[in-house]
Amino acid sequence: MYQFSYAEIMEDGVADSKDRERQVLDRSDCAARSRKATERLLEGGH
Repeated sequence: MYQFSYAEIMEDGVADSKDRERQVLDRSDCAARSRKATERLLEGGH
């Protein structure tokens, strides 16, 4: 689940940390949209 180790996070600067945070949020948003689309398809909706 976690792609980055604690040591990596502690060594990185603020810009890298913000980029990693953005990556995680993008992935979670994409997963949520995919799950909702799958649920609609299984329910026969569009």
